[in-house]
Amino acid sequence: MTIPVGAYLYFLAVRLYGFYHVSRERVHLHLTLENITITIDIAIPLGLVMNEVIANSLKHAFPNERAGAITITGKEAVGMLEIRITDNGIGMPPITESEDTETFGLQLIRMLSDQLDGTVGFLSPPGTTVVLRIPKPVKKPGLPAMEPTKYGADNKEDS
Repeated sequence: MTIPVGAYLYFLAVRLYGFYHVSRERVHLHLTLENITITIDIAIPLGLVMNEVIANSLKHAFPNERAGAITITGKEAVGMLEIRITDNGIGMPPITESEDTETFGLQLIRMLSDQLDGTVGFLSPPGTTVVLRIPKPVKKPGLPAMEPTKYGADNKEDS
Protein backbone atom coordinates (compact mmCIF):
# COMPACT_ATOMS: atom_id res chain seq x y z
CA MET A 1 0.00 0.00 0.00
CA THR A 2 1.28 3.45 -0.87
CA ILE A 3 0.18 6.80 0.48
CA PRO A 4 0.25 10.12 -1.40
CA VAL A 5 2.54 12.39 0.64
CA GLY A 6 0.79 15.63 -0.32
CA ALA A 7 -2.68 14.55 0.82
CA TYR A 8 -1.25 12.91 3.95
CA LEU A 9 0.70 15.99 5.08
CA TYR A 10 -2.14 18.36 4.20
CA PHE A 11 -4.59 16.29 6.24
CA LEU A 12 -2.15 16.22 9.19
CA ALA A 13 -1.42 19.97 9.04
CA VAL A 14 -5.08 20.98 8.83
CA ARG A 15 -5.90 18.82 11.85
CA LEU A 16 -3.05 20.42 13.84
CA TYR A 17 -4.28 23.93 12.97
CA GLY A 18 -7.66 22.92 14.36
CA PHE A 19 -6.19 21.28 17.45
CA TYR A 20 -4.14 24.39 18.33
CA HIS A 21 -6.97 26.77 17.34
CA VAL A 22 -4.81 28.59 14.80
CA SER A 23 -6.58 30.22 11.89
CA ARG A 24 -5.15 29.52 8.44
CA GLU A 25 -6.05 33.13 7.64
CA ARG A 26 -3.58 34.29 10.33
CA VAL A 27 -0.90 31.63 9.73
CA HIS A 28 -1.13 30.63 6.08
CA LEU A 29 -0.37 27.06 5.06
CA HIS A 30 1.44 26.48 1.76
CA LEU A 31 2.15 22.96 0.49
CA THR A 32 4.15 22.28 -2.64
CA LEU A 33 4.83 18.59 -3.00
CA GLU A 34 5.64 16.62 -6.07
CA ASN A 35 3.41 13.65 -6.84
CA ILE A 36 5.20 11.40 -4.35
CA THR A 37 3.92 8.24 -2.72
CA ILE A 38 5.42 6.42 0.25
CA THR A 39 4.85 3.12 1.98
CA ILE A 40 3.15 2.82 5.34
CA ASP A 41 6.44 1.97 7.08
CA ILE A 42 7.76 5.39 6.00
CA ALA A 43 4.46 7.22 6.48
CA ILE A 44 4.10 6.51 10.20
CA PRO A 45 7.46 7.86 11.45
CA LEU A 46 7.30 10.67 8.84
CA GLY A 47 3.88 11.65 10.19
CA LEU A 48 5.25 11.74 13.74
CA VAL A 49 8.15 13.99 12.65
CA MET A 50 5.80 16.29 10.76
CA ASN A 51 3.40 16.39 13.70
CA GLU A 52 6.20 17.53 16.02
CA VAL A 53 7.59 20.15 13.62
CA ILE A 54 4.24 21.65 12.62
CA ALA A 55 3.01 21.64 16.23
CA ASN A 56 6.17 23.47 17.35
CA SER A 57 5.63 26.11 14.67
CA LEU A 58 2.00 26.61 15.62
CA LYS A 59 2.76 26.75 19.37
CA HIS A 60 5.94 28.85 19.39
CA ALA A 61 6.66 30.66 16.11
CA PHE A 62 3.75 33.08 16.11
CA PRO A 63 3.23 34.49 19.63
CA ASN A 64 0.72 37.22 20.48
CA GLU A 65 -1.49 36.53 17.45
CA ARG A 66 1.42 37.27 15.10
CA ALA A 67 0.57 36.51 11.45
CA GLY A 68 2.81 34.40 9.26
CA ALA A 69 3.08 31.28 7.16
CA ILE A 70 4.16 27.67 7.26
CA THR A 71 5.45 26.26 4.00
CA ILE A 72 5.95 22.56 3.36
CA THR A 73 7.77 21.46 0.23
CA GLY A 74 8.71 18.00 -0.90
CA LYS A 75 10.72 16.69 -3.78
CA GLU A 76 12.15 13.42 -4.86
CA ALA A 77 15.69 13.06 -6.16
CA VAL A 78 17.41 9.85 -7.16
CA GLY A 79 16.53 7.47 -4.33
CA MET A 80 15.98 10.34 -1.86
CA LEU A 81 12.95 12.19 -0.53
CA GLU A 82 13.48 15.70 0.85
CA ILE A 83 10.80 17.44 2.89
CA ARG A 84 11.37 21.02 4.03
CA ILE A 85 9.13 22.70 6.61
CA THR A 86 9.65 26.45 6.95
CA ASP A 87 7.91 29.04 9.07
CA ASN A 88 8.52 32.78 9.04
CA GLY A 89 7.99 33.12 12.77
CA ILE A 90 10.33 34.33 15.51
CA GLY A 91 12.89 31.56 15.01
CA MET A 92 14.34 29.25 17.60
CA PRO A 93 17.44 29.31 19.78
CA PRO A 94 20.56 27.63 18.40
CA ILE A 95 20.48 23.84 18.59
CA THR A 96 23.43 22.12 20.17
CA GLU A 97 24.51 18.56 19.50
CA SER A 98 24.36 17.70 23.21
CA GLU A 99 21.41 15.48 24.09
CA ASP A 100 21.41 17.01 27.57
CA THR A 101 20.28 20.39 26.25
CA GLU A 102 17.80 19.20 23.59
CA THR A 103 14.11 19.16 24.25
CA PHE A 104 12.23 15.89 24.11
CA GLY A 105 10.65 17.01 20.84
CA LEU A 106 14.02 17.55 19.16
CA GLN A 107 15.26 14.21 20.46
CA LEU A 108 12.11 12.58 19.06
CA ILE A 109 12.65 14.20 15.63
CA ARG A 110 16.25 12.96 15.56
CA MET A 111 15.30 9.43 16.67
CA LEU A 112 12.55 9.15 14.08
CA SER A 113 14.79 10.46 11.28
CA ASP A 114 17.37 7.85 12.35
CA GLN A 115 14.62 5.20 12.20
CA LEU A 116 14.01 6.29 8.60
CA ASP A 117 17.79 6.09 7.89
CA GLY A 118 17.57 9.80 7.15
CA THR A 119 19.08 13.07 8.22
CA VAL A 120 17.49 16.13 9.73
CA GLY A 121 18.81 19.68 9.74
CA PHE A 122 17.62 22.85 11.45
CA LEU A 123 18.09 26.40 10.16
CA SER A 124 17.14 29.53 12.12
CA PRO A 125 16.78 32.57 11.86
CA PRO A 126 15.01 34.00 9.97
CA GLY A 127 12.10 31.87 11.08
CA THR A 128 12.78 28.16 11.34
CA THR A 129 13.41 25.59 8.64
CA VAL A 130 13.58 21.85 9.22
CA VAL A 131 14.98 19.74 6.38
CA LEU A 132 14.35 16.00 6.46
CA ARG A 133 16.09 13.78 3.91
CA ILE A 134 15.22 10.09 3.79
CA PRO A 135 16.12 7.35 1.34
CA LYS A 136 13.19 6.16 -0.69
CA PRO A 137 13.08 2.37 -1.03
CA VAL A 138 13.50 0.95 -4.49
CA LYS A 139 10.50 -0.99 -5.78
CA LYS A 140 11.37 -4.65 -6.12
CA PRO A 141 10.82 -6.16 -9.56
CA GLY A 142 7.84 -8.44 -9.90
CA LEU A 143 5.69 -6.66 -7.32
CA PRO A 144 2.76 -4.70 -8.73
CA ALA A 145 2.77 -0.97 -8.04
CA MET A 146 -0.34 0.21 -6.27
CA GLU A 147 -1.95 3.35 -7.57
CA PRO A 148 -2.64 6.11 -5.06
CA THR A 149 -6.31 6.77 -4.46
CA LYS A 150 -8.02 10.08 -3.90
CA TYR A 151 -8.39 11.11 -0.28
CA GLY A 152 -11.62 9.79 1.16
CA ALA A 153 -12.48 7.68 -1.88
CA ASP A 154 -14.19 4.39 -1.17
CA ASN A 155 -12.81 1.74 -3.51
CA LYS A 156 -15.53 -0.81 -2.78
CA GLU A 157 -18.59 -1.11 -4.95
CA ASP A 158 -21.94 -0.99 -3.21
CA SER A 159 -23.77 -4.28 -3.47
